Amino acid sequence: SSFDTTAALAPNLNTTQSSTPTVAAHVPQHQHQQGASPPRQTNYCSNAFHQILSRENPVHSGIDIVLDHNNATYKKSQIIHGTLLIAAKDGWTHPDIHVKLLATSNIKYPGTNKGMDTELLHEIIPVKVRGYLSAGLHRLQFRVPLIERHNKELLESVRGDCIQVTYALEVELDRGILKRILKRRVEFLMHVPLSKQQIRRMDLEEPDPVPFLITPTSLGRNIKKGVFSVPNFLFRGKLHRKSIPLDDPITGDFLVEMCEVSIQSIDLQLMRVESLFSRQQNNLSNSSSIESLTGSN
Repeated sequence: SSFDTTAALAPNLNTTQSSTPTVAAHVPQHQHQQGASPPRQTNYCSNAFHQILSRENPVHSGIDIVLDHNNATYKKSQIIHGTLLIAAKDGWTHPDIHVKLLATSNIKYPGTNKGMDTELLHEIIPVKVRGYLSAGLHRLQFRVPLIERHNKELLESVRGDCIQVTYALEVELDRGILKRILKRRVEFLMHVPLSKQQIRRMDLEEPDPVPFLITPTSLGRNIKKGVFSVPNFLFRGKLHRKSIPLDDPITGDFLVEMCEVSIQSIDLQLMRVESLFSRQQNNLSNSSSIESLTGSN
């Protein structure tokens, strides 16, 4: 279970309510890839401050990470303004508190167990030096600029079946012997907008429409009479552009020229095709559905 931030931000914390903060879910410690650069400590928290939200003693100790964007989506060069919410039962001493900024890429070959993990970022952001947290609810603020570090490019977040690029913030708080380590991990999305040069180049380019034609023979199926019959039809259309920025809608035209039977609805399905090219493996592709638009009569 995670830390209830709604209850945490209340002026008066009622420790008898079910919304009392609980111990955060366990997150395995991040493992480095062999040959990866060690984590580097970056002082991005010079303006961090500690505020006591409530001095009432909570039932359990817990920790949570709260981001300033509700949709947890950030653009390159933006600054993450985050908050650590810590519920300290009975009060306890603590070592230096820091947040880890992690970015990893994972490539998995479809149909096999082979893959490759790469560590893109591993930064340590100091938040609070070692000390004592009294019984109650505490708020520690920090900031993380999303800039390129060590000549490593910030990649767009991807959550595909074969390719994944993930960004996350992690915190781990060791409270000493015989006390459970408090851990929390929060993932966020990285959006890398097109540069001004890329936008200018796309504006200057002539639209490259993609025509398509759909007939019974273009379905690519073995249609046998008496087993599975398809009425005769002819659909045609086009996508207005072949290359489309992720921020722009996909537009096109669809024309029903002929169909032997009445049409009840026309559905559109957006598919994602992931292709992997490797010298050791044959070129592999995997298709998955992203979104379906169901039409009506």
